[in-house]
Amino acid sequence: ISRMRHSQVVLAICLLFWGGLAVATEPAAAEVAQPSQAESAVAKRAAERWAALVKEDYDAAYAMLSPGFRAKVTPKAYRSRFQGLTDWKEAEVRGVSCEEDTCTVKVYAAYRFLGTAKFPAMDSEYGGEETWVRLDGQWWHVPKQ
Repeated sequence: ISRMRHSQVVLAICLLFWGGLAVATEPAAAEVAQPSQAESAVAKRAAERWAALVKEDYDAAYAMLSPGFRAKVTPKAYRSRFQGLTDWKEAEVRGVSCEEDTCTVKVYAAYRFLGTAKFPAMDSEYGGEETWVRLDGQWWHVPKQ
């Protein structure tokens, strides 16, 4: 075998070995954990709430808040937390974990703080966790007071 042909054979064997190793170490589809029905439902609802905030549809975002929170905070008061202060640019749900009727949602959002007389406008990011609870079959966001 010529030297060039020998190098090609060695390269082919290495590629077959590494390709086989990659396939052997890839988990089977059945082994990959699938999100529970609750996790999927909460991820969808949380993404919808954040999409409403990005679109400045504060009434739609307010409608997803827990009944207990809505009993204490009016739509106008909720809207005033954001309107004229925050311009949400994008948001993404990055994970959900649930235990019975309570879920924790990991969220990332990019926004522009529009500034005040004391603080200049600036771009920033938010990464945090939200709590969602199931009441009467529906999932609700429970904001931190």
